[in-house]
Amino acid sequence: MSGPYTITPEALYDDFALCKSLGLRVGSLEKARKVGELRFTRKGGRVLYLGQWVHDWLTRDAAPEREATACA
Repeated sequence: MSGPYTITPEALYDDFALCKSLGLRVGSLEKARKVGELRFTRKGGRVLYLGQWVHDWLTRDAAPEREATACA
């Protein structure tokens, strides 16, 4: 994965789009769904995620920001 990526809160994503965009494996998404960490819906045989749900999942356990230190 290179560069920043934007997850649009109102957009819908499927496994393929998230794996490609975020550099994740399908197993990571499956595990997150199974343990209830990542919200999803099934429509027409597809697993879909609202962008806001993905954002919530990615930031839920994020480490707090640390103060920047000057390099000597």
